[in-house]
Amino acid sequence: QSPRRRRSTPRRRSRHRRQSRRRRQSIRRYHCSRSNCLLSRAPHRLSGLPGSLWSRVASECHHRHCRSSSPTPLCRRRMCRRCIHASRTATRKRPVVRKKARTKMMNAARRIRLILAVAVMAWPALAAADDTSRSTAANLTGSDASAHLAPSASLPAAAPSEKANFLGEPASNDAKQVADWVVISGDNKGLPFAIIDKIQAKVFVFDRGGKLRGATLALLGKAHGDDTVPGIGSRKLSTIRPEERTTPAGRFVADLGHDFGQDILWIDYSAAISLHRVINGNPGDHRRQRLATASTLDKRISYGCINVPVKFYDEIVLGAFTGTSGIVYILPETKSIRDVFPLSGNTVGQNR
Repeated sequence: QSPRRRRSTPRRRSRHRRQSRRRRQSIRRYHCSRSNCLLSRAPHRLSGLPGSLWSRVASECHHRHCRSSSPTPLCRRRMCRRCIHASRTATRKRPVVRKKARTKMMNAARRIRLILAVAVMAWPALAAADDTSRSTAANLTGSDASAHLAPSASLPAAAPSEKANFLGEPASNDAKQVADWVVISGDNKGLPFAIIDKIQAKVFVFDRGGKLRGATLALLGKAHGDDTVPGIGSRKLSTIRPEERTTPAGRFVADLGHDFGQDILWIDYSAAISLHRVINGNPGDHRRQRLATASTLDKRISYGCINVPVKFYDEIVLGAFTGTSGIVYILPETKSIRDVFPLSGNTVGQNR
């Protein structure tokens, strides 16, 4: 052999040694070291498996050395034979599991339909039996009731109440007379109504049948009088003199409305008279303090409107007049009741 060929042989051998060393390192690095691992025996057999199979194998591996929360190429190459077999059998068993679940659901649906059909078929018989039992009980009850009520059958029936029901609330004779007249004559036309007694500075709110819903003290116009100044509703408050701040008497059709962003009960829109929650107004008026006292002299402070407590307005007034109109009767203080309301004789003369 030539010297050159003898010198080149060790170089080729060293190159083969390096390649085989790298191959052995790669096998040790990427393949399982277990004795039953398929990669350690014949790595080239698994080189043609598709990537989808590798992903299933990585996610369904049951061996401790192959588990991973996020499978990587390294983990996918370290699958053993049992893991690959389990993944292949799992793909074949999945449709069978789904078929079993579907069969169970279908059986449950059949049972429910059967129960409903039986209930529908048995319903007429049960309803007939129920009606029979009810009629029998009614006959027995009717016979017992007739037997017990026979001695008192000749007694006259009690006449329905034709007066307003104040539920024990203290009220003046004028307020009671007007309330009774409204109920007897039907002047409220089946609408809820309110009575404002200016002398007592008190407001009574009734339902459409004449039953009291609530009563409270209220603030009224500063001046005494039963008439309103013509055109006062279009004037500014600063131009209204103290002697013009009256609360007019009479019968008014009231509706809920708004003024200055607040909901109020309009009594006389043309005269700007309304019933609303108590307001602060001028700090020197002390309206809330006046409303809390029992003296009627403290209640004459407003420009003519009726001020009531906030709770009374929200619960009683809104509850009675929401969604419907109403009638407000303001009793006079300088005139007689007959001059304002057409009361009948049998109503005016009653004092309770």
